[in-house]
Amino acid sequence: MCELLNTTPKEEEIPIDRGDLNIDTQLVFLIYDKLQANWEGMSGHYLGKDLSLIPVLLEHYNFDKTLSNYTWEIIPIIDNIVAKDISEQIKRRSKATQTPGN
Repeated sequence: MCELLNTTPKEEEIPIDRGDLNIDTQLVFLIYDKLQANWEGMSGHYLGKDLSLIPVLLEHYNFDKTLSNYTWEIIPIIDNIVAKDISEQIKRRSKATQTPGN
């Protein structure tokens, strides 16, 4: 996109890529991505990931105790950020579909 606009992005505006994260954090994202997302049926609100599969995945991928503890600490943080992002996306879509004057 920057090429099309003939601009150079500021370093602080460039989103990080998962590949830029340390290997332990990349492994936590591997676990996070495998967890099932829970949605409220009537309203469609995101309720968060189902964490019940974490112990099975930690064993399957042979995470040591330190990495297992790190996983349990980081996944709720990741999920909180994801939940806020989804909520903001829903609000933006809702505002975009509202008719003027309502």
